[in-house]
Formats: sequence, C-alpha cells, structure tokens
Amino acid sequence: GPMPGRMLLSRSSQVLVGRAPPGRARPAAPVLRSSGRANARSRVLTCSQTQERTTSTETADAPAAGPLASTDVFFDAIKHASSSLELAGVARFLGVSIVCVLGAYSLHPTLLQAVADFWDLKPGSDASFENSFFSLVGIIYGLLSGNTFLFLYERQVNIVQELYGEAFALELLLQQTFLAVDDPEVRAIMSKSCRRYIREEMYMPTEMSSPFTPDSAFVEIVGHVVEEQTLGLDVEGLKEAAQKLADAQSRRSAVAAQVLPGMHWVFLHTLEAIFLLCFLVFDATTGDELANGVTQMVAVPERQLGFAALTGVLVLTSQVLHDLDSPVAGLYSFRRSLDLRLQYVIALLDQLEGSARGFIPPELVTLQRLGLVGAFSSSAEMPSTAKPRRKGRTGRADQASYAGGPLHMWESAHGRE
Repeated sequence: GPMPGRMLLSRSSQVLVGRAPPGRARPAAPVLRSSGRANARSRVLTCSQTQERTTSTETADAPAAGPLASTDVFFDAIKHASSSLELAGVARFLGVSIVCVLGAYSLHPTLLQAVADFWDLKPGSDASFENSFFSLVGIIYGLLSGNTFLFLYERQVNIVQELYGEAFALELLLQQTFLAVDDPEVRAIMSKSCRRYIREEMYMPTEMSSPFTPDSAFVEIVGHVVEEQTLGLDVEGLKEAAQKLADAQSRRSAVAAQVLPGMHWVFLHTLEAIFLLCFLVFDATTGDELANGVTQMVAVPERQLGFAALTGVLVLTSQVLHDLDSPVAGLYSFRRSLDLRLQYVIALLDQLEGSARGFIPPELVTLQRLGLVGAFSSSAEMPSTAKPRRKGRTGRADQASYAGGPLHMWESAHGRE
C-alpha cells in the first residue's frame, strides 16, 4: 500500500481540489510533491502498523474517546514506545557490558602472554615508566570523556527546551486554526499536516533541514494558509502563528547542529584501547620466567578481575556517551517527556479533525474572552495599538509587511494564486 506521508498528502490534495464547501468555489490548491523524506522516516512503523494506519485514516470519521485518542496509529503507538525503548536500552547496556566483562576475564591470560612475547617483557623489570604512562592516559581519558558527557547532556537539555517552545508554537497554530477556519474538511486537512510535522520534525529533532524545504511538512501547512488567504479569509493570526513555529523550528535545529566531529570519537576510542594496552603491559611484569628464558604468564584471578572491571567501565562509559549522542533513542532519550508535552496538542488535533463547523474548544473560548488568544501580533505587549484585522482578501501592503515570513517564501516557490 502507499506509504503514510504520500497517502496523507495525496488525500489532502484530493479534498482541497474536489470538495468545495457550500456557498463558495474553492480553487485548485497547488499540489506539493510528496515527501520522500517522510516515506523514509515512516519505515520505522511495521508493515502491519502502516496498513492499520492507512485503514484507520480512510475510515475514521471522528476521534475516539479519551484525550489521547487519535485516528493516526503513530500517535497510538508512541504512548508505549518510550517504555519499550527504555527496556531495550537497559538490555543493550547490560548485555554488551556483561559480554565484554566475561570476554576480558577469559582472554586476560592470552592477551597478557601475547603482549609479553611481542615486546619481550621480562618479569621483575622496572615498570615505573609504564605505571606513569598508564596514569597519564587515565587522566586524559577521564577529562575527555567527562567533557564529552557534559557537552552532549547540555545539548540534549537545550533540545528539550526548544522542543517545548516548538510545541507551544504548534498549539498557537492549532488555536488560530479553530478561530480562523470554519470548514471541517479544511480543519481535518490542517490537522493531518500538523501530525506529519510532529512525526518528521519534533520526533526527529536532530534533522537539521530548513522548514522551507519544498517538500517539508511546514511548507504544506503554509500552503493551506495561503489557500485560505486567497479565498478572502482573515488569516493574520495563522500567519503569525506559522512564523512563530518556523522560528521555534530554526532555534531547535541550531541547537541540534552542535554535534561532535567523527575524529573526536576516533580519538576517544583510541584512548580506550591504549588504556587497556597499558594495563596489560604493566601487568606483564608479574609473570614467571622459565629456565630456558621463556616468560610464561600466570593466570592470577585478582588481576583477571581487575582487567575485566576496567573493560566493563570503559565499555559502559562509551555506551553512555553514544546514547547521549542520539537524543530520541536509548536510556537518555527524552521521548517520555515529549509524549507528555504533546498530550494537549494531540487532543487539539483530534478535536480539529472531528469537530463540527464553527466548533471552538471551551478552554479556547475562555482564553479568547480574556484576550489571551486571537488576532495576536508581534507587539503583543500593547494590544490596544495593534492594527485590527481586515476582512476580505489581504492587500498588497499587508503582504509587503510580511515579506520576510513563510508565506512569502511559499509564494515565491510556488507562484502567487
């Protein structure tokens, strides 16, 4: 069957072109190319999940009960994905560490003999140089691994903070959609585009592509706003909300772009290998020399345990650092906190898809009466001086004042209607 990203986009285009609301004629919407990136990312779902998602998207007319219910299998699956990832991360950490510890304990005499034969080490030789070098390598490795952990952990914390800001911007966009759009079909289309944005951007936070990429989910959202503007609707609030979403995405991408170069990891793992080698060289001076001059290493359980423990610590440290380098996978993943933060967003998406014409959530009505949502502008601190929204088609002056925003970028790429 079709992949989810292509299927949602084709269905959105069909609804936009083929179903006009009563009382007005809807022009054909610009057809955006289906996202190959969305297809690639959607392969994380199994074939059965993809088929179930396709069926539920085509047949569901209203959201199921519950604040987290959704017509999209992806949002049903992520509620359990965090726990599964944590269990898999624990199993991977313990499994790899235990295997390496047992292997180091078993191979210690063999490795010790190989090191002694290669460098012709004799028992009782002066090991002061080896001991000093071993300590120096340990200090260097400790400093490097500690700074790497600090850098990656702070990067992950900053990504979470920017994702929370991005979720807030998406909430503003959905609230403005409730206020500006009455047509249930257009609301459902906007909801599907926002779900695609969450999948491709917020659950893939290390993707550093521009939000204005022609096949991105953000450009698809802006395309719907442009179409509503050409129909004469007042979309000033939607435009500013889309601008805030683009700004939040750019800030998050800037934080995610702070990555360590590949040579850093090569240097770190090289230090680990040197650390283990120095331990073997220092330990090789404790062997017994036979009468014919051949050095024979003796298996000492205490030293085997020491070598195995050192190997386990290095392997565990390396796993923690690589785990932090992937913010959405492993034990240090922030998927659980992101799932909790997106609960209200998913509830808004469900309401947007299944709502009747003109429906506005009660909490949004309260915020609107308090003046907290509505036709907000960049000068929100002075609402009395804000320019009132005009009815009808947006004029040239209004379009020029927004020349730097996402609508201008979209119209430049696809042509003005």
